[in-house]
Amino acid sequence: MKFLNKLFLSVLFFGTMNLSAQDIHFTNFTLSPVTFNPALSGAFEGTLRVGGNFRGQWLGSLGGYQTYDPTVDAPIPFMIKNRHWIGAGISMVNDKQKARISSDQMITLFPNDEIGNGLLNLNTNQFKMSLAFHLSLDKKITKILSFGGQYIASTRKLQSPSGAVVDPEFLATGSSKDFNSLTTSSGTSSTGVDKPLAQNSPSDWIFGVNFIRRSKSGEFSIGLSSAHVFKNNTSLRTQTDYDQPMRLTGLVSYKGMMNKKYKIQPALLVQSTSEGFEVSTHALLGFKIKPESEYWLNGGLGLRTGTLSPQVLMGVDFKTITARLAFDIPINGVANAPGFQNAFELGVQYVWVRSKIPNPDPIIYCPRL
Repeated sequence: MKFLNKLFLSVLFFGTMNLSAQDIHFTNFTLSPVTFNPALSGAFEGTLRVGGNFRGQWLGSLGGYQTYDPTVDAPIPFMIKNRHWIGAGISMVNDKQKARISSDQMITLFPNDEIGNGLLNLNTNQFKMSLAFHLSLDKKITKILSFGGQYIASTRKLQSPSGAVVDPEFLATGSSKDFNSLTTSSGTSSTGVDKPLAQNSPSDWIFGVNFIRRSKSGEFSIGLSSAHVFKNNTSLRTQTDYDQPMRLTGLVSYKGMMNKKYKIQPALLVQSTSEGFEVSTHALLGFKIKPESEYWLNGGLGLRTGTLSPQVLMGVDFKTITARLAFDIPINGVANAPGFQNAFELGVQYVWVRSKIPNPDPIIYCPRL
């Protein structure tokens, strides 16, 4: 009951905030915690955490979206006063989207109502480095307040696939105004590789705070992060600057035992800027196959706003390994676009725990006794 009260208050708190716009997002967001809040770097019980997600959407419609997000984080092996510590992490993002040139907006992300000529490839690569400080509020390390920051180096490229053209209605005097104003002209490099139509290398910072409450039955976590705090021009045009509006992200999760056979894992993610708002929530129920087994079967349902997408999640846990599948089924907006519109995700996480080698004091026996 205490957990339900906390979760209800958290929903009210995040729901009343003026947040918006979505960047990269995942249904299995709990398997990429550092992606959404750098304060979670090294905030786990173990030596090293490796994981990530793959998300594919509209894959049947000329490629659609594809996003990869491998992450690694760990607590640095020394503590302050035996209960405060530092965490660090690195992650990478590779995001592939379809886009097109339009008359009123330089780039319109695919899918849209006029799929056809002018389809381009918009590729984003990011490298992230995060650092966090974890402050234990009690001697037993059951209440942890964390602060973190993350630096992001990005590369964005707009490339034209073989045979792609721009819709003639957007052309003037045989060329496109938008193409002419891009930062890099197209062509072929000296190595024979096609040059991008445009490219940009913006950088960004994310700052976050998080609170964890541990008990015998489970762990409750609630945090807030802020991205695009400083100006970061992501425009692909030389004449135009576009600074992404600040994004606030709230992440609430709980994982705990109901009894020896069942466990529950609800989670809530809220992302928002001045340009949009998104809520993604799900709840997983874990079932232990046999009392002596270390395998857990997990399944649950969720919902994401925006495209109003019901979600189906399923997976398995074995010791410190988690593998999970997720499916988004949009029933609004893009659901009317041609092709296969559902999203598919595969998420994996592994926590390595280094075993301590015992070093007992030597015992000397005297044979004369």
